Amino acid sequence: MERNKLRQQQTRINSVLYYIHGHLNEALVAQELAERAAYSPHHFHRVFKQVCGTSVNHYIRSARLELAANRLMFEPDTSVIDIAQGCGFQSPASFSQVFKKHFTVSPSNWRAFGYNAYFTQLQEQQKSTLLGAAKKSCLPNVTIKPLPARDIAYVRHLGYDRSITHAWQYLRAWAFSAELDWDKQEMIGLHHSNPDIVALDQCRYVAAITLPTSFCHSSIKNNNSVGVLTIPSGSYASMKVTGTYGDLLPVMHNFYHQWLPTSGYELGTTPGYAIYRDNHFLNSSGQFDLDFCIPVWV
Repeated sequence: MERNKLRQQQTRINSVLYYIHGHLNEALVAQELAERAAYSPHHFHRVFKQVCGTSVNHYIRSARLELAANRLMFEPDTSVIDIAQGCGFQSPASFSQVFKKHFTVSPSNWRAFGYNAYFTQLQEQQKSTLLGAAKKSCLPNVTIKPLPARDIAYVRHLGYDRSITHAWQYLRAWAFSAELDWDKQEMIGLHHSNPDIVALDQCRYVAAITLPTSFCHSSIKNNNSVGVLTIPSGSYASMKVTGTYGDLLPVMHNFYHQWLPTSGYELGTTPGYAIYRDNHFLNSSGQFDLDFCIPVWV
């Protein structure tokens, strides 16, 4: 009984998280989110914190601030006010106050390369992690291509580190129990967070596989850790990347800070994702081969 209860809670909160990330530019009222999850407001707040480790208001604010920080860096022609409103902040003054409290500088100073100091400080705090040891790397050739929508089954994971392996192992075991042919599905890793501005242990990752159109979703409804969502179609900047554990993050950094600012494109609001041909979180070689795809628009 308790296990079924946990499954139901996870499924309901997963649907709310999916909604939150797709509507950060809109008013997100806790009572309406509770109704979406079919909980009373009091029960919703308790369950959300139990599942996510933080309050719903803190989760929404953090997601909005990260989106705003990225847009301030990579959309120099968009005004601070427009970015604030586009990230769901109703008042420019409150946005500036909350942003400075979180990132230690004002939005305007952040845009004027103030983020470099924040990134350097984050590196210093994480000397023993990938960012602190990240080596310089070349930026692979970037091509712009349309990509189709993809229905995926996914497992959420907190942290850009080797523990991502556990999410992939769980997903593979679930796929086997659901009688999915693992080798015929695409393996996809969604990178919700920019590790330049979010501590690695707080970065949000999603391990996923595509689902065939004939797949029955009822087996997912009975699982507390696996959810379903659709990666939207659109234009993506795509790079072929190969390497070993740790080699992808410097490529992401170079893309955001070298290619994007002079490309004429703006960053999309949905997360970038890796399409794995060889997944180093599952294989024995420790090598990966993937296409990293980041949503962009003109």
